[in-house]
Amino acid sequence: MSRHVEQFAVITGLAGKAADPMMTMCILRVAALALVADGLVAPRPPVARRSALGARAPVRVDVSGDGAVVKVATTLDGDAAGRTFGADGDVVVLDYAASTASGQLLDAASGAQYTVGDDRYVKGWDLAVRSLSEGESAAFECDASYAYGPSGVPPAVRGGEGLRFDIAAVGYRGNVRTSSSFASDKPLTPRTAGAIKAEYERRRDARAAGAEDAAVAKLERDAATAGDVLATLRNVASDVADGVRGFYFFGFFESQTGETPPWYLRPALTFPAIFAGVGLAFYVLVGTDAILLRGDSSPIPGQDGFSL
Repeated sequence: MSRHVEQFAVITGLAGKAADPMMTMCILRVAALALVADGLVAPRPPVARRSALGARAPVRVDVSGDGAVVKVATTLDGDAAGRTFGADGDVVVLDYAASTASGQLLDAASGAQYTVGDDRYVKGWDLAVRSLSEGESAAFECDASYAYGPSGVPPAVRGGEGLRFDIAAVGYRGNVRTSSSFASDKPLTPRTAGAIKAEYERRRDARAAGAEDAAVAKLERDAATAGDVLATLRNVASDVADGVRGFYFFGFFESQTGETPPWYLRPALTFPAIFAGVGLAFYVLVGTDAILLRGDSSPIPGQDGFSL
């Protein structure tokens, strides 16, 4: 007994000298496991963890009316039903897991938003969400006829295979068809006239300050490279490129996500190429007399001297 106590004291002493907190925790855990293994300390009883989707009671509710979509378990307690989501356009916040009848997980998410009536989803999913009440967690069995049909989506979903949905209706965000505003989605977005004006002025001032800083930086750059012809040419080319990129009709087609297209599809290259191509085609057509340019005194159809 005393030997184990001495060993534990040595280990905890090492833990006290460890500079890294993570290392300290690892040393203490090793010491505790060693005492448990020697029978000197009783192991900690396991803690029962509650499912994220809640503890549900078995039920059997025919959601679709023909037995194809059935609610098989729910946390709803009798008449404790709250807000339901039966109207098209209702926006529901969900925690869910979707899997095949054989147990293959297809998708899972927490805090996802779903708009009731969205026809991009399988019919069984929409019926399941419509049957929920706010705060309810339920499990559903969905026949293939309300899912991916006899063809399935190989290899993830076999032909004729049904689905299982575990869904918790966490909250309600309004209705996209009837709600007057979804301002709560992005509370920091300016929406009133005064707020929009203030935001515009803030961005304008920030842009002006940035332009002033860029001008000072260019002057310092030019002063540092004075006398170097190659460096001066590079500076001029860089300034021209910055000016071209600043054209509105170029930036209008740039991605808002930060993704960039291949170099040969960038607007800064494709727009000049289009203009050059149109100009070249016009020059060729005129040079080959495919297009005849006439002056103001040229005859028009119906006048003497007109000819094609």
